[in-house]
Amino acid sequence: MRSINVIFLLCLAVMFITGCGSIPEPKDGRTMRDIYDQQMAGITAPVERSARPAQDVAVPQYHRYTREAKTEIENLFPRLPNPTLYMYVRPHTVGIDGLPIPGYTVPFSMYERDQHAMPGEVAP
Repeated sequence: MRSINVIFLLCLAVMFITGCGSIPEPKDGRTMRDIYDQQMAGITAPVERSARPAQDVAVPQYHRYTREAKTEIENLFPRLPNPTLYMYVRPHTVGIDGLPIPGYTVPFSMYERDQHAMPGEVAP
């Protein structure tokens, strides 16, 4: 019984290793470095035309919401005001022995969580 388990685990390991080793290569001969360099330079690879007519599809523009060095400085999602309230606790005694506790102030936010505005909702 033990030898069957060892053989099964060995076969499973071999299938796993051979499955990881088969990485598909690009069909046009370009390397990943070439593809990366083209994308970073803003050059796109030539697009093959299909027999179907091209449809005008609106591509969403996410550049306003993407993190870049330029947009990191600007706050696209400003924090909405969350005022700090202060509660004063009067001096009191605690426990059976009546230990005196001096008065103190506790700061807390009005809202439980900070909320953020969508871009353009709050005037700067």
